[in-house]
Amino acid sequence: MRLFRFELVETFLLAGIEISKIYIMRPFLEKYARHRLTGASHMKDIIPSVLEKEREKIKAEIQNVQEVPMIFDGTARLGEALAIVIRYVQENFKPTQRLICLEVPAKPLKGSELAQRLMSCLAVNHNFGPNMVLATMRDGAAVNGAAIRQLSFFYPNIFLCYLFFSYH
Repeated sequence: MRLFRFELVETFLLAGIEISKIYIMRPFLEKYARHRLTGASHMKDIIPSVLEKEREKIKAEIQNVQEVPMIFDGTARLGEALAIVIRYVQENFKPTQRLICLEVPAKPLKGSELAQRLMSCLAVNHNFGPNMVLATMRDGAAVNGAAIRQLSFFYPNIFLCYLFFSYH
């Protein structure tokens, strides 16, 4: 029963379907899956477990990766998200891109704070050593440049690429 609920929540998240939509599908699921479901609020309690499973999957994938470029955006504006994406080639030569961090900071980040968050994600959470991060892609925000300058002390091989966006 618990496995069914876990897999149901995991499937909804993978499909991008809001967990509250379980109420709409509940009669169908209970009829054909022959399992009783709890309310959406209890199903939402399973989300951290699904997230942890996904984190473990990514850690296993990148265990044998030698080099990664990183794409990130961390602006100094309140309410915007910090996103960190890495790219790498798996052992079967399959190009892969993974989101390894997504957070909405409680306050605007300064360059040093952004650098700390990047280091925490890369070095602490994913064990990326000094020669593993080869390149970064970022926009031209000053906070991103300040963070990269600090990060380049630990990751000396970083090649910088800029992404410029035009908002019309």
